[in-house]
This record gives sequence, C-alpha cells and structure tokens, in this order.
Amino acid sequence: MKRANPKARLIREKQALRKAGGNLRLTRTSFTDQVEAQAKAQCRPFCEAVDERLPQELRDIIAGHLLTESSVTFLSSKDRKISFVNGVSTLRHAFEEEYTGIGLHMDIINELIKQGARFDFRARHELLGKVFEHYKVDERGGLDLTSKIGRLSLVVTERHLEDREVVLNRLEELCRLSKGAKIFIIIETGHGTKAQALRQVRRVLRVLFKLLRRLHELGIHIFVIVNPTYSASQVKNDSGDTFSVMHEGPWSWKYVMTPRNATFTVEGFEGRLRYLFGTYGERWDSRFPP
Repeated sequence: MKRANPKARLIREKQALRKAGGNLRLTRTSFTDQVEAQAKAQCRPFCEAVDERLPQELRDIIAGHLLTESSVTFLSSKDRKISFVNGVSTLRHAFEEEYTGIGLHMDIINELIKQGARFDFRARHELLGKVFEHYKVDERGGLDLTSKIGRLSLVVTERHLEDREVVLNRLEELCRLSKGAKIFIIIETGHGTKAQALRQVRRVLRVLFKLLRRLHELGIHIFVIVNPTYSASQVKNDSGDTFSVMHEGPWSWKYVMTPRNATFTVEGFEGRLRYLFGTYGERWDSRFPP
C-alpha cells in the first residue's frame, strides 16, 4: 500500500491556510466597507443639518468641543483623500469630510486656526502643497491656509536626503507661509549615540540650510528640534499602523536650535547642539514618557 507523502500533505495544508487567510481578509475588508458606508449614510445628513440650521456661534462651540489637542496630523488615505487627526484623540472620523460634510469640517479647521493649533505633516512632505490647494477651492470657502497657519511642523531624516531634490522641491511650499509663522523642523536620528546623532544632524542641515535661510529672511521663525519625545496615539492610519504625536514642552523639546540661541549657520547650530548634549548627559533619554 502506497504511503502518503508527508511533504505533499504539508504543502496542501499551507495552501489551504493561505486560501482561508485570503478569504478572511476579503470578508474583513467587505465588512469594514459596509460599516463605513452605513456610518457615512447616518452621520453626514445629521452633520449637514446641524451646519444648515444652527447659528455660527453654536457651530463654533461644537467644533471646539470636538477638539481636545492643540495639534493636528495630516494623513493621506489609499484613495488619496486628505484627512487629519487631532492629537491622540480617537475621534478620527469626526474630522473627515465624508462623515461630517464640508460645513462642519471647515468649522473645525477654522477653530484650529483660531486656537493657534500646530499643523503637523510628519514626513509626508508631498502633502504640503496638496493640503494647501485642497482647502483653497471655492467649495471650501477658498481658504488660504498659507496665510492662516501660525505653526507648522515636519520631519526630516538623513534617509530623506537620498531624494534630496524631490524633498527640497516639496519643502519649497513652506515659503508660501506668512511672515511671523513658526516652522518646526524635526530631525530624527534614531537611538544611536549622540556623536552619531550629531553627524546625522550636520548632514541634514547642510542640505536644508539654504532653504532655512530663505525662510528666515521671509520673516518666518525657524525651530530645529532633534529627537523630541512622542506620545503614542491609538489612532491607526490606512496601513493599520498606529502613529505617535509630538507634544510641546521642556520635557519633550530638549534639543532646540533657533537663530536666537545659536549663530545662524550650520556650525552655529552644531555648536548649540553640542552644548545641549553636554547639558542633558551622554545618551538619549526614553523617547516615550512613562
């Protein structure tokens, strides 16, 4: 009697598992799509009725109540639609036009501007111009965010320098901000030694410094922050990963260089960073607070 080949059986079992896993993912995606479609069908008419019937004063109170943080992080979904989250708030869909309609969404944006919120783009440099143009269209009131944003942050790492021409071209959008705006350039170097971090910061600054000088001459305030502390968010992006949020404060922003506290050159910023390294010890503290 012919004996079964154990390898063949193992292969069949793996194939069956892969097929079952694929079917499960399709079912989960279909279920999620149905839930989202139902939520939009219920939420949007209600929000649009609120926008239509309530006076602006009450709508401003609602928008302010939804906002719990002084920063927003912009995201781009798989279908290239722009959305944002408010700090570590889990109310992600409360800030998406598809759920709220344009009226409430724009009330929230205007409330953020009124509160002087920080607009964070992280390493999504390509969103700078897209976000500016997104809110500039007539149906959103022709809002010129470049003249309204008071604080904006983005992340640059040494890895981004591999496509420096693309990155610099995208960062040119920063020159559209108004005089007096604050730009926080976050340079992340990982968890290596401070000597390694210093080398990485030096390389990044050498590439960015011509742009930083232009921004400075335009009257825009420059803050270069190295490895700030982050707080974990419970919100997931479209790839299923959670992301972190940068909070302001002396415990978070230890390594800050500005034209006011350092000579406005690459060497001057490097010297200031060396001084801060001496102030805060030989190695990095935890990047996430307890």
